[in-house]
Amino acid sequence: MRVKDDLCVHCPAEMGCRDGCPYINRYHYECDLCGSDDAEYQIEGEDYCEDCADKYLNDIFNQYTVDEKAGLLNVPVERLE
Repeated sequence: MRVKDDLCVHCPAEMGCRDGCPYINRYHYECDLCGSDDAEYQIEGEDYCEDCADKYLNDIFNQYTVDEKAGLLNVPVERLE
């Protein structure tokens, strides 16, 4: 999920807040699954960190048969008899 941070470092009053200050109104994405603040991927409307995205996709991939997986990856597979 997209999260807004205010990391104000309280600059001296005479400086005042400036447009484009990197410490205020900073946005980042949190993983919707584990809550870490380094989500990099969006899958089906959910935000995921790399580890959770990998787990999510592997869980889906593991539902396929060997023949289906080979077809998806365009890897030739031959059944032994």
